[in-house]
Amino acid sequence: MYVFLSVIVLIVLLVVIRWCIKAGASKRTNDLRVQKQTKRSPNRKYASSLNSKGLRSVELKGIQYDNREERLADCTVGDPVILQREPNNKYDRNAIAVLSLDGKMLGYLPRKRMSLAKYLDDGGKIVAHIRDLYKDRVPRAGQYVEGLVCTLDIVPYEADAVKEYVSEDYALKRLIHVTYTKTEKNSIVDAISAYQDAINRIQKLDRDPASRKYRTVEIPINRLSMMLEQNGQFGECIEAIEWYLDYDDKQGINYKDKRAIDKRLERVKKKSGNRSSNDKAS
Repeated sequence: MYVFLSVIVLIVLLVVIRWCIKAGASKRTNDLRVQKQTKRSPNRKYASSLNSKGLRSVELKGIQYDNREERLADCTVGDPVILQREPNNKYDRNAIAVLSLDGKMLGYLPRKRMSLAKYLDDGGKIVAHIRDLYKDRVPRAGQYVEGLVCTLDIVPYEADAVKEYVSEDYALKRLIHVTYTKTEKNSIVDAISAYQDAINRIQKLDRDPASRKYRTVEIPINRLSMMLEQNGQFGECIEAIEWYLDYDDKQGINYKDKRAIDKRLERVKKKSGNRSSNDKAS
């Protein structure tokens, strides 16, 4: 009798231990799935998100085929693009192709865009522009290689009412991008003028509550103040930064730029003070 009871207790213990092991393994598996679902690369943080401006940002797919990366390399941030439905696409009946303004294929929107596809099929209009375009390590044929990454901003509702605001917003992004990548290398004076023009146009957008709502472009105060400092215009640099710090900028600038202008303000004030002292001494 004692042996029989011992066997029963042993069997029960084995069953309990096995159940605990399975439960623990299941929990670890679920935790891993959650991590995989929620973990995103910093360079993909805008993909498939809806921001506070009512603009949906998505990452362009399929750009590695048919020389599309070469075509994208000729584009720049802020360029408008065309969204075109492909209802007869054999891989995805909700496929939405992305074309340049001259009709060249650039890629596709991510799959599972049924509501957006239906909206286009019903005659809806959409404003779309290139939001980001940069090189990064991307998966190609089972390995990571350097390639282009492109994200788009789209307005997935009747766009006629906001087309003017969105177009100006992206025209400003394009101006700032070209100034940063090209004009700065050729002429500091021209770059300063371009950044000042961009800031004046942004202020004009901000004066209208309707257009202010759709502004996503950041005030290029970091680049402007940097150019002014490099050109020795310390007084104008201090004035520009102090103006921005007092400005009611609802969009704001990124942390890196904010930190840079704070340090620059302190540094340029010292330079300006030293210059004044030298002038008095001479």
